[in-house]
Amino acid sequence: MLEKYLSETFDGIGPVKAKKIVSEFEDFFSEIRQPGAAEKLLNAGMLKEQISKFIKFYSTNHIKWEILNQIIPYGGTFHHMELLFATYGANATKQLSTHPYEVANNIG
Repeated sequence: MLEKYLSETFDGIGPVKAKKIVSEFEDFFSEIRQPGAAEKLLNAGMLKEQISKFIKFYSTNHIKWEILNQIIPYGGTFHHMELLFATYGANATKQLSTHPYEVANNIG
């Protein structure tokens, strides 16, 4: 699911490269903002000129990625992620952690 989101929202990353990136970070995308991320992205096959753009892209969309990471194991979709973000904004992941049933009821 994360591979699809990544390949559909970032120019220059197709399904194969997206799968490698997800595999490299083992679904802990918060690491993308940490030292050493560029090396992992290179290992995943990303070109040097894409890396800074990708890190900036992630930084502006990291809340959505974190939401998606939390809901995928429970059958959550991109649509659910967008609803959660629209409803709770930056507090979505906290709401999911503290009030999951309330959140589920609110987004249907």
